[in-house]
Amino acid sequence: MKMKKPLQPIDNLRCKIDAIDTQIASLLQQRAQHVNEIGKYKSHTNITIYNPIREFFQLNKLLDGNVGLLSNKNVLGIFRQIISLSYNLEGGMKLGFIETPTTQNSTLMEIGCRKQFGLNAPHLYRYENYKKLFHTIVNQEVDYAVVAMSDASEWSPLLIKHKLHIHSSFVTEHLEALTEFMVISQKPLDDDNLNKTCVIISCKQPSTLANLERTLLEMRDKLPQEINILPLTKNNQKFLLTINNNSSDKNIVAFLNDLQNTFCVDYMVSYMAANIAY
Repeated sequence: MKMKKPLQPIDNLRCKIDAIDTQIASLLQQRAQHVNEIGKYKSHTNITIYNPIREFFQLNKLLDGNVGLLSNKNVLGIFRQIISLSYNLEGGMKLGFIETPTTQNSTLMEIGCRKQFGLNAPHLYRYENYKKLFHTIVNQEVDYAVVAMSDASEWSPLLIKHKLHIHSSFVTEHLEALTEFMVISQKPLDDDNLNKTCVIISCKQPSTLANLERTLLEMRDKLPQEINILPLTKNNQKFLLTINNNSSDKNIVAFLNDLQNTFCVDYMVSYMAANIAY
């Protein structure tokens, strides 16, 4: 009769890991059942599947309690895939982005989509240019368009023309470089928890970035939040501003009132910005 070999320390640890894996698999199945029920409710009540506000607070709550060997990025990566599966269980979403040989951001856009919406996001649609992409949103052929902030001079006129909305934004890290993306939708988000505001302004006469910054600095006492400025035209007559707060904030309201005395406000919307790049 053969004697069983005594368990080695590594075998004991593997047994513990196997037991934990079994618990994780069981909990994931329980979670999937709840998600499936939520999907049915959303379908019956016409609620959109993608909820960046819920996602923002859900992930931040996890990170607030994250203590141990796994970094915040590790935890985000794991739960991004879980959330991606949840979107599919709820019915799935159609995401569009541009991909052309002349667009250096095309590969980054797909990477951004996969990182934000998970590797399990199957409904990704590629288009030749922003005009075609935005046309599909207007015709409801896709639910959301993912656009690169660095291409704002190309897509911002279409955003204004079709009266579309910035739904959310996120930042991804690839090859040690950070890229910011915006998620565009037909439907606006209406919530006091929205944490960023986008404003597109036109100068009443040709200006320079330095002149605009000088004007904004003069209004700074009414707006303590951080402002980012992106020129949209070569003649510096149109700019995109992003402000770290909701447009209902009294400081931003006062700032916008002053802004309208000097510039034409062509577009304004508040949205949910993810606060961690991964």
